[in-house]
Order: sequence, then structure tokens, then C-alpha cells
Amino acid sequence: MDRNTIVCILLCLLLVSAGRADNISGNHALDSIIKVALERNPAVHAAEYRHSAFEHQAKFAGWLPDPVLTAGILNLPRTSLRLDETPMSGVSLGLSQSIPWPGKSSARAGIARLDSDIRDMDLAAHRNSIIRQVTHHYYDYSHWMLVADILTESMQLVENITQVAQTRYSTGEGVLQDVLSAETSRARIENRILMARQKASSALVQLAHLTDNPGPMDTSVTPALPPIPLNEIQIPVELSNPILAKASFGSAVARRKLDLAKSQYWPNLTVGVDYRIRKDMPMDAVSGEDFLSFKVGLNLPMWFFARQRNQSAAARQLYNAAQAEEAAIRNSVKQQVADIVLILQSLRQRTEQYESTILPQAQAAGEAARVAYEVGKVDFNGFLSAQLETINVELERLELLKQYHQQKAALDELTYDTQEVIK
Repeated sequence: MDRNTIVCILLCLLLVSAGRADNISGNHALDSIIKVALERNPAVHAAEYRHSAFEHQAKFAGWLPDPVLTAGILNLPRTSLRLDETPMSGVSLGLSQSIPWPGKSSARAGIARLDSDIRDMDLAAHRNSIIRQVTHHYYDYSHWMLVADILTESMQLVENITQVAQTRYSTGEGVLQDVLSAETSRARIENRILMARQKASSALVQLAHLTDNPGPMDTSVTPALPPIPLNEIQIPVELSNPILAKASFGSAVARRKLDLAKSQYWPNLTVGVDYRIRKDMPMDAVSGEDFLSFKVGLNLPMWFFARQRNQSAAARQLYNAAQAEEAAIRNSVKQQVADIVLILQSLRQRTEQYESTILPQAQAAGEAARVAYEVGKVDFNGFLSAQLETINVELERLELLKQYHQQKAALDELTYDTQEVIK
């Protein structure tokens, strides 16, 4: 086999390796993992249970307090403790009901409903977070698997280059330095393959954790780094997500608690009825007839100059704090969204530059190095470096794709009310 034929074979191997990522297309592996994670993740289950608990609490929060049933023996003589010595003695049964001042029960019911809404937003936020984490680790896994594939393919290139160097050295046309350089490049690629596979395995461990899988994820999960969509990412005009909704509900709860604190200045009403069972005694004007007693009571807010006033002041400060916290969260989310959009725009531009300029230039440089090597204008190390540089450029492009999809997942978490998952 002559020198030109060997170089042509090496170039073909290089182009196959460099074009490996261009054939990557999307698939349903990510959607399947997300679906399993949402169904099985313990954090999501905990949020579901809390939401359900607050829903049950909201159903009875506005009800009246439980009535009070009392029983007693009244007016017994101290010396005999008998019921049949005086008409005043008797067995009493009573029932009383406390009725809050109008507005108090509705305020408590409103607070409970808002608390249930907050837990609903907690659940949505947990789901969005799980989707973002799964997406992040899936693309991390895909990136390192594809890196390992490209490096594995490039190993064949380096092995053939090493064979060329060894052949030329054995025939006296080459030098030992070329052989050592090629073997060093092969060893370094082997080391990078081991690192890539370790990182891919680490990403699978994270996915197994998110899907509550006690064992490692199936290594047959299809890796994919789809191309960047053509549509530009823009900063949303109106932000709406569970994090912001939760902060808004928090302000509403604080407002209701302020209303409830103000209503504490007004007393609660207590109504009751007692039934006294009596015995017929001599000189009893009603001949032992049972007695009915009706009563109405009010609790007296005697300390409203101290207790209720301070309760109201505390509730107002908490309301102010909730409003300020809502504004701070909204500003923080807006800043995060703006930062991510800028990063995505930069990653898009950089990826387009790699695809339109850097990668073609690297491939052209590799071709030029091949031609120059054939005519003896470039030494062996220059030829080898040019071929490896093309592979490194392709790996850099994969890194940009990974970062883009991971940042897009972070943006989706901040801008989606609820994430739609393929069912």
C-alpha cells in the first residue's frame, strides 16, 4: 500500500468521525425518562401529599367551632350531697355554641384555600424542577456518550497513523519521534474515552436517583443532542410560573391574615341552652318540673389596647414583608430569565460560527495538511496535529449544544406554568 493510499484512508476515517454528531436526531428517550420521574420521584410524591392534605383542611376551615356539651349535678347540700332535699338541686345537661364575629370564619376559610393553592404551586414547581434536572442530566449523559463515540472512532484514525509512523520508521523513512508522538496521542485519547464514559455513568446515576430507581439506569438509553431550533429565544413579556404564583398567593394570605387580625377587636358570640332535671319536693311551686335555661355570652376583648393592637400591627408588617418578598422574587426571576436568554443567544451564535466557519476551516486545514504531507511540506507531527484538531473542534461543538439544551431547560422551568409531558 503506497503512501497516498494510506493518507486517503486516514482522511476518510477522520471525516466519518467529524461528521458523527451531524447525524444526531431527537428521540423519545428524554420524554420517557421525564414521565417516569414525575410518576416515581419521592419529592413529587411528598408535594402531592402535602397538597392533598391542605385541600382537606380547606374544606372545613370556615366551619363553626365544635359545640360544647356539658353535664353536671347542681346545688347539692354540702352535708348530704343529696338531690332530694331541696328544689334547687338537679341534674343539668347543657349545649353551647360559639359563633365568631361575621368575617372571621370567611377569613380563615380564605386563608386555608390560599394555603391549598400555595401547595398546588409547590407541586407544580417540584414537577418543573424534576423536568429541568432530568433534562440537564440526560443531555450531560448524551454529550459524554457522543464524545466517547467520536473518540472511539478517532482511535482507529490514530492507530492507522501510528501504523504509518511505525512502517516509515522501520523502512528508514521516518523517525522514532513520530512513532512516540502517535502512540502518545493514542494513549491520551484512550484516557479521554475513559473519562467520558465515567461522566456518562455519573449522569446515569443521577437519572436513576431522579426516577427512584434503586439500580443503575439502563445503559441502552439513546443519547441525543438535537440541533438548535431555528426560532430565536426572546425574553417573555409576561412571566408566569409556579414560583411567582406562590409568592403572589403568599401576599394574598398575608392580606387575609391582616383582615383576620383586625376582626379580633370584635367579640365572638356564645349561645347555649341548659336542661335541668329535678325531683318533686315539698313546697316546690312547680312540683318538680324540669327547668330550661337560655344564655348568650360575649368574650370581652379587654386588652385590645395591647393584644389586638399588637396583633394587627404584626399582621400588617408581615403583609408588607410578603409584598416586598413577592417583588424581590419577581425581580430575581426576571433577572435570571434575562441572563439565560443572553446565554442562549450567545450559545446559538457560537454554535453557528462553529458549524459555518470553525469546523469547515478545521476540516480544510486537515485536508491541506494531508496534501502538504504528501508532497513533503509538512512533517508527520504537523499532519497528526491537524487531524486531531478537527476532532477537538467537533467535541467543542458538542459541548456548546449540550450547554444550549441545558440552559433551555433552565429557562423553561422559569417561564412555564406547567410543563407538558408526552403521555
